[in-house]
Amino acid sequence: MLDIIERTLCKGLVFLLDAGLFSFALLKSIHDKQGIFIIKAPRHVKPKLTQRLSDGNWLAEIQGKIIGPGTPSTPQERNHWKMVTLTVRGIHLSIPGFRPFWIMTNLLDPTIPAREIALHYHKRWDIEIAYDEIKTHQCATLRGQSPTTFRSKLPVLVKQELYALAISYNAVRMIICQAAEQHAQDPRILSYLETLNHILDAAPILATMCSEQRESKRNYLFELIASCLIDRPRQPRLNPRVVKVKMSKFARKNALHKSQIRNIARDLKILEITTENLSGAQIS
Repeated sequence: MLDIIERTLCKGLVFLLDAGLFSFALLKSIHDKQGIFIIKAPRHVKPKLTQRLSDGNWLAEIQGKIIGPGTPSTPQERNHWKMVTLTVRGIHLSIPGFRPFWIMTNLLDPTIPAREIALHYHKRWDIEIAYDEIKTHQCATLRGQSPTTFRSKLPVLVKQELYALAISYNAVRMIICQAAEQHAQDPRILSYLETLNHILDAAPILATMCSEQRESKRNYLFELIASCLIDRPRQPRLNPRVVKVKMSKFARKNALHKSQIRNIARDLKILEITTENLSGAQIS
């Protein structure tokens, strides 16, 4: 992932990362490329709290090692490491059904409330919807052709096919954003599948038109896409942590365990920092 970040123009992008993706080098790379990260802090990270902010969150410092300048390029030689400090904003919060946890961000602007950052971090689960759209719709059998499969035998060519798949998906999403902006819609409520079908229908027609005709047809395509609303909007479900077969710490599933509706904006709480809930954090 660090390799991808190094080759990506991060300025203006917001990266929402779970605790399992924590890497100091990754956060430092995003910060240096003028990107924004919001990440759940794993338990082994001990932020050093330096300044309390007005809405209950803190400015903090985290330290880590990165490869220093003048490092040998050959893998046989030892790398030269240096310790660096990164200033972050630490927010301690709780959601019903989960233990309190920290999130950290390099978005230090005090005019942005901690609650707004915490609610935005919760949107990281939208990546699961993107995976479903790629596997279920983009790679599915469409218009009679065979489903999308990787046919290359060499690792570098498999990587090339993977990049082509991701570029195609992002191109469709970019068209959805353009159509939503042109017709004052929220791009998150537009159907990816219907948009993909409209693009497949329009592509051979647009390819044979002159530039003047193509512009009018493009606007008509955007109008169609902007009308493709999701028929079943996602619900803020809360599923109990139970299992059908007792093989973990969670309770055994029974008829009483049903999905519930959860209001994240109402239930999320920003916790005040006390000596009892520092969870390993240090105050300078």
